Amino acid sequence: MSIYVVRACRSKKGKSQEVQQLLKQATENIPGVFVYQSMADPNDFGVFAQFASEEAARKFAKSAAQVEVTDKITSLVDCATSISLWKQV
Repeated sequence: MSIYVVRACRSKKGKSQEVQQLLKQATENIPGVFVYQSMADPNDFGVFAQFASEEAARKFAKSAAQVEVTDKITSLVDCATSISLWKQV
């Protein structure tokens, strides 16, 4: 099992609740996927996931549901990574 950084984003001022809600809805039924909010800046969010293989991580990242979330949060964030996988080295 490896932990992957799946997404990182910074919400626009006043939009953090909406971003948090969208990210949580997109991950709530997926075991091993977690949404985190920065303790230093409440506008910063990260989605971290545990996958058994790189193939499983890539499948998640390319899923229609995750692409849809990217489309939804685009107008709510100042900057964001696309769905990208960062693995531990």
